[in-house]
Amino acid sequence: MNDDHLNFTPIVEVIAKIAEQDTLQTFESEIKLESQRMTEALLHLVCQATAKKARHHISQYQQGLLSLLSAVQKAIHTFPKKAAGNKFRQEMLNLLSNTIAENLQHLSTHFPGYFNWDIPLPTLYLEQARIHIKKQAKEIFENMNTLQIDAQITLFLNNIITAIDEDNQTLTYQQLHYWQLFLPALREMLQGALQKPGSLETICMLISLNLNHPAFYAFCSSFIQSEIQSCEDLTTQYKTGYLIKKCITQTAPAIPCYHSPHLSPINTALLEYITAEITYLQSIDSIANELSHQGLLNNRYKVTLTVKQLAIFIQLQVSAKIISPGSPKLLHEYISRHYSTLETSHISAKSFKNAYYSASTADLEKVIDKLLTMLAIAQEKL
Repeated sequence: MNDDHLNFTPIVEVIAKIAEQDTLQTFESEIKLESQRMTEALLHLVCQATAKKARHHISQYQQGLLSLLSAVQKAIHTFPKKAAGNKFRQEMLNLLSNTIAENLQHLSTHFPGYFNWDIPLPTLYLEQARIHIKKQAKEIFENMNTLQIDAQITLFLNNIITAIDEDNQTLTYQQLHYWQLFLPALREMLQGALQKPGSLETICMLISLNLNHPAFYAFCSSFIQSEIQSCEDLTTQYKTGYLIKKCITQTAPAIPCYHSPHLSPINTALLEYITAEITYLQSIDSIANELSHQGLLNNRYKVTLTVKQLAIFIQLQVSAKIISPGSPKLLHEYISRHYSTLETSHISAKSFKNAYYSASTADLEKVIDKLLTMLAIAQEKL
């Protein structure tokens, strides 16, 4: 097999000596015959070999073709184009380059299980792939803008795709295969949308396309956290968390491969994240119910302060180390679940959080009056 995949090499070496009067058709015929013979030799070896040896043969053949393609591309770029006779040689080199490219394509098509998909694309392939991906992506982003899809989703997806065009970025056969499936599938989904997809619906589209890119995971985690935090109370947070979990669980894969095969599937990673968030909410609920069951606190305390004044009062106790909440988030959840004010019978965690970090002079004066009253009562007990 070592000799078989090098049979193109003598042809490359003698190109410089070929007379210009020779026909390109003759050369093309010679190349195609040699290409066919090599393919038949490979098939014969693979059919008679064990799986391990077959993988070795195909890997060796693939590497040989890639090395040869690199040498041909280098020769194409180094030949003086204006020198006498070099136009004919350039045509022969281009023909040889295209033939090797076809062989690599056939190899990946007929032996996908043995083909080494992790090898970086040759420069010729990489340039062509970038042009094709950029063209398809442009159409997709136009559709996303027309549908008025969440600008943040469009932005991070654009950043992922445009990174492919950077000079220091390589692209493997596997990654190219992924984008060749991803882009048409996403275009079809967007074109089939009857109305503007919501953020969660768009996220589920990308989940179905197995986009397990770190940037997408970070975006989804931030989205989940934001959706839960925007809820008014713990019950609504539960509902939101379980709704997102349900949507992710019911999202079926639309393509058979992943952006990053060596990372966890995006749906698995996000389900673990949302499950952890729901578990955290359950822990808050469990602690509060346990304390209530033991008679250490009532299910709901009503205070004569406003929400802003209550937030100031609680913040002063935290600052004075009377209360050690562990985390501000836990404290906000606890207050929203167990306190009511003259203004409202229910305090949202979000409104309490906003009030916790802002204070007006009038509210501070009202809290100071209450503290002075408490101080006077304490002094009477001396």
